[in-house]
Amino acid sequence: MGISPIYNRIIIDLSHADDKENDAFLNVSLPFEQFIIMNYLSDNNSLSLRSISDSPSSKHHNKRIIDAYFQGGEGIITIINGQPTVRRSAGFSAIDIVTSKEYLITSAHTLFNLREPIDIYHAPWYPPFTRRDPLFHFGIVSHIQFNGVDFALIEKQNNDYKLSPMIRSSVVEHPSPPSEIIDDFFESPPPVGHHICISGYDSHTSCGEVTSVDTEYRYPGRRNTVFHSMIRANMPAKYGDIGGPAFSIDNVSHRVTVHGIVTNLNFFRGGGYIVVLQPIRGIVNYGPTMNFTQNLLFIDLKSFGML
Repeated sequence: MGISPIYNRIIIDLSHADDKENDAFLNVSLPFEQFIIMNYLSDNNSLSLRSISDSPSSKHHNKRIIDAYFQGGEGIITIINGQPTVRRSAGFSAIDIVTSKEYLITSAHTLFNLREPIDIYHAPWYPPFTRRDPLFHFGIVSHIQFNGVDFALIEKQNNDYKLSPMIRSSVVEHPSPPSEIIDDFFESPPPVGHHICISGYDSHTSCGEVTSVDTEYRYPGRRNTVFHSMIRANMPAKYGDIGGPAFSIDNVSHRVTVHGIVTNLNFFRGGGYIVVLQPIRGIVNYGPTMNFTQNLLFIDLKSFGML
């Protein structure tokens, strides 16, 4: 009887700096590797493992392709004036059950004023991105919605990437792995006082409490840009966290529930923060975009197992 790493939250991150150890590990794990979620961290030629051993078992994974995952909270890179720049953070994965197109969902904040087509590249948390690093193309922005509700769809075009139910995490009050696996998405807003966290490229993970729900939010500097039924929470955050997922972790079961994505931040004198969150319900049920958002299946543990 085997133990599925998917359902026991086993995620293995690899780096070419450790290829000798990686090769030895894969030799041992060869009978089980079809069940293991493996992900190469950003590095040169990071999508293939080159076996360096001449042992017979090594030949089974010579230049073996390892799946790449664009996880919630990791950085979104765009090209601005010819320079790659980490703009914001990824939210979570989705698939259109009618067209089978695959997407990342993030905030439309700072994407709506870029010249189309908008190519999107991947910036894992480690090592931090520099402009000298190679770029890993994920896809292209296919829809931007920045009034009423806030979201953008990034259509996956690179087949080396697989849809992911994972969120990058560094939550200190839980014995967390480098990633959390999403158990479900909750359309109803969490109650005031609920403990909630965000995952983002700048802060990695930050947590606080919900302060209000179903509130209207007017975007600063854009008088006619109004968002409805938003969530506010008090927690430290940075602008690079915008677009990342807002989630909670049950203290007993450790179930991970996603509530929405980060839309914007408000800073107050004395060091206070209010994070404005776009709830899942708004993304799904906003009238002008319901014709296609109703077809989106968000990727959690259950839906990932059906792909």
